[in-house]
Amino acid sequence: MKKAFLRVIVGVLLIAVCHGSSCDSDSNPPPPPDSVSITIGELIDCTGPGSPAGIAFHYALRDVMRYYREERGIPSRKLKSIAYDTKYDHTRELPGYEWCREHGASLVVSAFLGDVELLKPYAARDKVAIATMGTTAAQLEPPGWIFAFSVPTDAGMKTLMKWISDQHRDYSQGIPKIGTAGWSEPSYQEMEQATRQYCQAHSDEFDYVGGFSAPVGTTTWESEVDALKEADYVGLMAPAAASFIQEFQGSGYTATFIGLSSLTRFQGFVTDMCGWEALDGTLSAQGTLWWNESVPIVDLAKKLLQEYRPDEAEETVQAGSGYVDAIQRMMAVLEVLEQAIEEEGMADFDGQAFYDAATKYATTSPIWQGYPEWAFTETKHFLMDHLVIYEFSAEAQDLVRVSDWLPLATD
Repeated sequence: MKKAFLRVIVGVLLIAVCHGSSCDSDSNPPPPPDSVSITIGELIDCTGPGSPAGIAFHYALRDVMRYYREERGIPSRKLKSIAYDTKYDHTRELPGYEWCREHGASLVVSAFLGDVELLKPYAARDKVAIATMGTTAAQLEPPGWIFAFSVPTDAGMKTLMKWISDQHRDYSQGIPKIGTAGWSEPSYQEMEQATRQYCQAHSDEFDYVGGFSAPVGTTTWESEVDALKEADYVGLMAPAAASFIQEFQGSGYTATFIGLSSLTRFQGFVTDMCGWEALDGTLSAQGTLWWNESVPIVDLAKKLLQEYRPDEAEETVQAGSGYVDAIQRMMAVLEVLEQAIEEEGMADFDGQAFYDAATKYATTSPIWQGYPEWAFTETKHFLMDHLVIYEFSAEAQDLVRVSDWLPLATD
């Protein structure tokens, strides 16, 4: 499986680099948009350390757009996408945003957390809506032109810790120690802050060891592993999780690893690096149902894979939740887009039209069967306010769902 996964990653990277239709960049700009087309700009990592999940998202975005063109009635020439490779370098977020805007995008989709909050004033200036797939408090407060199609990192981590306290930890063994480690980026920084805050508010549930960060791309963790060697739970973000787990367990230490949706987006990469035994018992809290669930969105993801990418379907599923996660989120984005077109018309669609439609959007269509009902409002610009928890199972060689839908914790 490892060799198959690596072959797929190498193959899609070559496609992304060589073909502008797969991953356009500033060195390969698309033709100018026509006056009645809608252009979606995509900020995506096609060639950096986030590419195993980034490329899956990249393909899912295009597949959902194709599905909408072929089955939902938006003519193909009216709906376009362009992509800018951020290379998982957050300093490329703003140049990428500007490039997308210059090439006609009135809606920009950011596949990774990045520094999207830095784009907030530019989006407001230009009236360009940003749909982000990773959520931090700075993006949302005060509400602006960023709409988050994901569980907020802060609330997600606190909800996971509350569930661990209520359902997972045996307190006859004492108060568990908890800490975090990861790359110095917004997603990890908010995870670390949420963990620390929860421990401060619930000192009878967890003993906080500390949070430890390293530059993006770090693969050696000697000091961080030593600092966390007595922890019972260690919070991690993939892809950095893979090298940390290897070094932590290689040093003879044990803990339950916990995290949010990045762990399952990079599931194939992490399990290839570490093995299922090393991941056994790892907990992931997320707003996306896994491949083994039978609900319309998961079924749609499988259908699109088989119809549009049959040669890559098996490996895409093995790679993790990146594709099905992106199908779910992009279905919500396209439903907002569809609603905006119905209200304003194709010719008059712009960032303001998406903004107005988003603030009235709720997940009420049949595709959302099996999910809670979620909604944006004028003041609530994140969509998902529930999550589910999955456990990595070495016995099943799969993820096993261990919770119902949980409302997000408020403290």
